[in-house]
Amino acid sequence: MATKKTAHQNPYKRGNYQAIFGHAQSYGIKPFTKNDLITFAMNELGMHELGAQASVGVILSPRETSDRGDCRGNFSAQGHLYFIHPLNRKVTTDEDGNETKEEQRYQLRWRKESMRKLRREHSYLTEAEIDAIEARKAERKVKRQAEKEAEAKAKAERKEARAIAKAEKAEAQAKAKEEVAQRKAERKAKREKAEAEAQARKEAKAEGRKEKAEALAKAKAEREEAREAKRQERIAKQKAKAEAVEASKAERKAKAEAKAKEQAEAKAQKEADKQAKAEAKAKAKAEADAEEAETPERTVDSETENVPQDADTEDVETPEEEAENAEA
Repeated sequence: MATKKTAHQNPYKRGNYQAIFGHAQSYGIKPFTKNDLITFAMNELGMHELGAQASVGVILSPRETSDRGDCRGNFSAQGHLYFIHPLNRKVTTDEDGNETKEEQRYQLRWRKESMRKLRREHSYLTEAEIDAIEARKAERKVKRQAEKEAEAKAKAERKEARAIAKAEKAEAQAKAKEEVAQRKAERKAKREKAEAEAQARKEAKAEGRKEKAEALAKAKAEREEAREAKRQERIAKQKAKAEAVEASKAERKAKAEAKAKEQAEAKAQKEADKQAKAEAKAKAKAEADAEEAETPERTVDSETENVPQDADTEDVETPEEEAENAEA
């Protein structure tokens, strides 16, 4: 909410006095109480109660007129510009006849004509004495002003003289600078010419080195190409040799597999022959046993009953069979 503008400025320039008076000024023509200002100082400014009461007392001290003391109030107040007008207090009477006065209300008002500011050093002086002091102060102020103007004039003259000297110095410096620049330009042209000649010689040397490097690179490339051809030839020979070795290994492997196959077939045949012989022997044995069983006169001793009847027909390998098995 925008505050209402007033025609008067806050006479207090800083600190708690300025804030408290500004709060009182915000009421305008509306009345306020001392407790209103104390509460504002404590809640909004964070002041202690005693400090708030003292500051509010200074703000409320000026009066329009006063039979006791100075109407401008406290020395710290700006009572020469404003005063506090106490309003009449309303009195209420209860049923018992006791009278109760309401809290004192105040109204901020401005003086129509500003008074002389109250100073502590003037508190025991008469108006004539104060006027004399103020006259002497004004005289000293005029004197200081004249001295200040004379000093300003002298300062301006000195400044003008310095400006003239500075201009002359700047002109001389510009002339010297121009001469220096001309000499620098001559030296620069000479240096650029020497640099150009050096650059030309450098480029010629670089061109010679480039041609030499190209010739060396070409020769190196030819040598590399020859070495690469020899290497490829060597790789081809090694590859052919490796292929021949692989072919020889494959041939030997095929021969070994064929020999192993022949040996396996021979062994299988030998096993088959052996099996056939064993079957023939078993058959012959069975026939012999059958013939013996048909002969009634055969007697068997009790001590030889457990002896196998085919002991003489045990399958015993011949030396030729052992040799064949060993070979297999």
